[in-house]
Amino acid sequence: MSDRESKKRLIWVDALKGFTILLVVLGHDLRGLQSEKMIVTGVAFWKAANSWIYSFHMMLFFILSGYLFYRVYEAAIDDRQTHRRLWLHVADMAVLYYAYSILLWASRFILSKAVHTHVSWKQLLLIPISPLELYWFIWTLLVYYLITALLFRLLGRVDRKVELISLLGLLCLSMLSGLLSKIDVIEKTAFYAVGFAFGSYSGRHGFSRIRKAPVSVVAAIFTLIVTVGVFLLRWTPHTVPVLNTVTAMLFSFAFIDLTFLLVHTAKPLLNGFAFLGQYSLVIYLLHLYFVGIDRRIVKKLGLPVSALTILLCTAVETALPILVALLLKRLGVYELFVRPVTWALNRKQQKRGKSSPGRHSKIEEKTEKKLDRQ
Repeated sequence: MSDRESKKRLIWVDALKGFTILLVVLGHDLRGLQSEKMIVTGVAFWKAANSWIYSFHMMLFFILSGYLFYRVYEAAIDDRQTHRRLWLHVADMAVLYYAYSILLWASRFILSKAVHTHVSWKQLLLIPISPLELYWFIWTLLVYYLITALLFRLLGRVDRKVELISLLGLLCLSMLSGLLSKIDVIEKTAFYAVGFAFGSYSGRHGFSRIRKAPVSVVAAIFTLIVTVGVFLLRWTPHTVPVLNTVTAMLFSFAFIDLTFLLVHTAKPLLNGFAFLGQYSLVIYLLHLYFVGIDRRIVKKLGLPVSALTILLCTAVETALPILVALLLKRLGVYELFVRPVTWALNRKQQKRGKSSPGRHSKIEEKTEKKLDRQ
């Protein structure tokens, strides 16, 4: 994200990203501990917590991604420069996906005796069509970006009625995704498409308008009832076709609505989540390595797996990627690890600027603008 875009950051978006990435880390912690049967106290509660998290957290991420897609690209899609930035972003995501997937595969292959999940050469060859674990999110988001970019190039802007019909179609597709395909990545792509489209639609027409509708009250009541059902009656809504889509969408809407309310009543809390949200990509890319290390340490030391242990592990696995990001920023190479293609092009432009009198690099232009403001 450029300096100009960063000034337009919305605290509620960053706060939701921060809240959601915490759920991602906690969910991976719980699944890892449960798979190795390390949780011996409060087993039912943590199973319920895991079920609650996986009922909505990734749908919320895709809604936010669709919303940001509209703000950054779709709102000015007729501009040639915006088209260029969109395809540059697609290239960044593609390189990120392949680089971190291969890195994860290599680390698992080298440490196969120490890690819980083993990998094969077949998995390496299938990375282009079969994502490794958590990196399915980048793969799916990349597919949505490509399809949306191509549709805009072919169709341009569409009427609101067409948007609503498309949303309804994607909602039906999401509800039937588990029945249409048993291939995990295809099922997920079909399931979450409605979230990305809804986020883009909300960016275009405003969440504030949608919040005035009765769905806001319905979402809050539904979320409360299902939450009670998950923790007290051991419901697992994310495993039931149709209900999983309804739960994910209404839960996401309820938390978006709650965040809008907290902007005016609990801004310090939102600021904390917003800080995490600004580093959500780095946390997402790196936390899995620390999850495995923490689990090995807990197991080696024979520590009891209590609520405190789980929350402490989640905090460490969230904080360490942020520290890595801050270190990379200090070294001036942060962009290389999160926007590699953009970084390479900027470097190329900087070299051209140095060798061509009268042309300024982006860094020099930013410095001049700051001096002009002063």
